[in-house]
Amino acid sequence: KLPQTAQTKPDSILLAGSAEQAKKLIISLNQHPKLSHLEMVGHSGWALGAQLLQKDEKIWFSSYSKNSLRQFRDKFSAANEQNPSLLGAVTFDMVVLASVLPQIIPEDPFKTEILTNEKGFNGQTGHFSFDTSGRAQRAYVVSHLKEHS
Repeated sequence: KLPQTAQTKPDSILLAGSAEQAKKLIISLNQHPKLSHLEMVGHSGWALGAQLLQKDEKIWFSSYSKNSLRQFRDKFSAANEQNPSLLGAVTFDMVVLASVLPQIIPEDPFKTEILTNEKGFNGQTGHFSFDTSGRAQRAYVVSHLKEHS
């Protein structure tokens, strides 16, 4: 169920592919009073670009639960003079995991029992674990841009 910010359901909801596109769309919509009330929904990739947008009650996006993406974005941006992608943060977590496991468990660090352990792992993208088919399992939360920074 989509969040409702008013007593009635919204007329329509916009989906922008990135925070950068959302910023352009918001500027355009705000020039048209009949459209300026529309709500917008984003995806988890916005977690690294949400700082481009002003806090707004009409914008929602999904993000990984209990993550360190803000710190990752700040460090990456300082080193590379550009914002990272969410895929970059996930890749960073996998590289760190692949380099740390052999140090902690020298003999067969990537066996199924290790990768699918109940405790899972923590990284920049938050807590994650793997199921027996090798798929990453993560908790998501819906972020309200009014509360996200």
